[in-house]
Amino acid sequence: MSIHASPAFPTMDDVILNINSVCMVNMPSGSQVRGIVCMMDEIKVEETLDWCPHTNSIIGLCHEHSQPAAHIFNNIDNTHIIFDDLAQRKVHLGTEVRQQSGST
Repeated sequence: MSIHASPAFPTMDDVILNINSVCMVNMPSGSQVRGIVCMMDEIKVEETLDWCPHTNSIIGLCHEHSQPAAHIFNNIDNTHIIFDDLAQRKVHLGTEVRQQSGST
């Protein structure tokens, strides 16, 4: 498995899927391990746009300052709109991944 990028703010299912893909634990039955703690604050990401084949969306825009919904790729006009918005500074590229305030 590999980590999947989220075209919009990740849902709890997205987070669980990604944690499971990197923290696979092989414990024998009867093990005394009760759980795993995975803590992070911010993760630096490459500042670039990309196409995600799993969601057919354009990823890489700042989630905090752009539309909360995914940027679905239907045709080349979708990319022109995003580039125009970047040029006019209506949106910008994402620089980090972090937990949204108040989320669990």
